[in-house]
Amino acid sequence: MSAGEESSRVETPGLTYREIQTILRIEGGDNGNGVDCCPIIEEMTEPTGGRNREEMYVELYRDSNNAQRFYEYSCRPDVLDKPCRFIDKKLMNQTRCVQKFSYSYAIVRDPTAKFHYV
Repeated sequence: MSAGEESSRVETPGLTYREIQTILRIEGGDNGNGVDCCPIIEEMTEPTGGRNREEMYVELYRDSNNAQRFYEYSCRPDVLDKPCRFIDKKLMNQTRCVQKFSYSYAIVRDPTAKFHYV
């Protein structure tokens, strides 16, 4: 393998140097912003209810002027459970893009309380 061929191949999960540069250019933009190894999708939601830590459905506070907003981050479907991008090929089988979960505080309706929201 010549030096030119060697430099066009980077030790990452099946990506050539040129493919990596294309990903960085497309996802990082002209400003060269950082690019995630495991990219996510961000969505803002205003749900009317959800499940608490005890797996009980709870109604969220909202009125005619206010609604609670939550930002949800999900793994992009094309990377979920796949090796992380830009990782050395020797380590690729030891990496995986995984979905993380978290809980947020919210004002919820309590039908037994005097003021109904806690």
